[in-house]
Amino acid sequence: MPADSKLRRLYDAGVKAFQAGHTKKAIKRFEQAREEAVGMPLQGFINVLLAACYMRLGDVFEFEKAKMEAGRVLSELTAQGQDEIAASLRGFIEDLYQDYPPSGGGDLSAQSLFVEAGIGLHMQEAARFFEAGLFPAALASFSLARDRAHERADLTAEATALTNMGTVSEQMNKWDQAVEYLQTALAIQERIGDRRGQARSLWSLGRTRDCQRRFGEASEYSQRAADLAHEVGDRECEGGALNNLGNVARALGKFEDAARHYEASLAIRQALDNPGATAITLSNLGGMYQNLGRQRDATRCLEDAIPMHHYAADYSGEALAMGNLAMVLSNGGRPEEALRLLERARHIGQELQDPQVLGVIDNDLGTVYRTLGLFDQAIELHRMARENARKRGDRHGEGGAANNLGIDYQTSGVPQSAMEWYKKAADIAEELGTPTVAAT
Repeated sequence: MPADSKLRRLYDAGVKAFQAGHTKKAIKRFEQAREEAVGMPLQGFINVLLAACYMRLGDVFEFEKAKMEAGRVLSELTAQGQDEIAASLRGFIEDLYQDYPPSGGGDLSAQSLFVEAGIGLHMQEAARFFEAGLFPAALASFSLARDRAHERADLTAEATALTNMGTVSEQMNKWDQAVEYLQTALAIQERIGDRRGQARSLWSLGRTRDCQRRFGEASEYSQRAADLAHEVGDRECEGGALNNLGNVARALGKFEDAARHYEASLAIRQALDNPGATAITLSNLGGMYQNLGRQRDATRCLEDAIPMHHYAADYSGEALAMGNLAMVLSNGGRPEEALRLLERARHIGQELQDPQVLGVIDNDLGTVYRTLGLFDQAIELHRMARENARKRGDRHGEGGAANNLGIDYQTSGVPQSAMEWYKKAADIAEELGTPTVAAT
């Protein structure tokens, strides 16, 4: 970088302030320098320095963000084959951590910054990490809260931390780990008579077992959660558990039961004025009304859900609701409108780099192309959706795409191939213990 450049001046000023112990001033200069260094390897070095600054201040949340950005730059340099610069950045990280360790010594890590903190701080920081999508850091923080609570024999706090650990593990798709944490929490809550805590743990267990396609346990846990939450007046938990029951009934092909549970959940969530949760249940209910042939009700629910998902910053949910609405439009004889909506939804999925959204939308796109008689495009998209689901371990999605491929080939006059795909879909449905996977 040129010796007299603005970037160089800001960088040098930040280093000087950092070395003089003026940490907040250093942060300001480094943040200005980082804006000037976008797209340059120096951005990685600046993020390391910012991480060190936040470490000094004990701001674990900002520390984690800066550290992740430095790691991202390092990964990009390595992928681009810029080995010399990558090695320099890696060495810079190691040297800086050695020269400027945390105030108490030890590693520059989230855990070391929490050692002397209380349970409340652990919980607060973990919640911030969770909201930001930094799930490993959230899990580490909740784990520290659990350990601190255990040391102090605070069983209520220990169980709460374990329930949160289960919820974070669920978000990371670590289902068995989630169940272990949640069952441990539930045992403690039952022992101390914490009925509200029990309801919360049962709610999460029902949701996790549903994700594992263990529908019997999912239904039992969710019903217990709904009943107990109703008794103790935890309306949020009751609404969530009822939504779980709808999900289980939907998976088992019991659409009338699913709609009934979703309607009950929606009434509670609307009364609580929770846009994110309300949008989820509206989308689910719209899908059920579609399956029941109630197209007008389905359209109303989904049209209400889409802006609500957007308001809650649930962009994946927004895209999936668009996909559901597109299928209602297609079934109602408006396939061109459906295609336009699906392309918008696919664009959201691409921006989010969300493979689940892309898989579902590709499956829907294929179905609309089939409606238009464009069988080659339909088959290509359904194959893409099936492969996407297979890579993600989504057997239900894989079965749905396989069933759609059977319809594609049957409709286009290739009955032998159709039977092969129907057989694959039926095998998956049998494995999952669900009715034959319905095509869209």
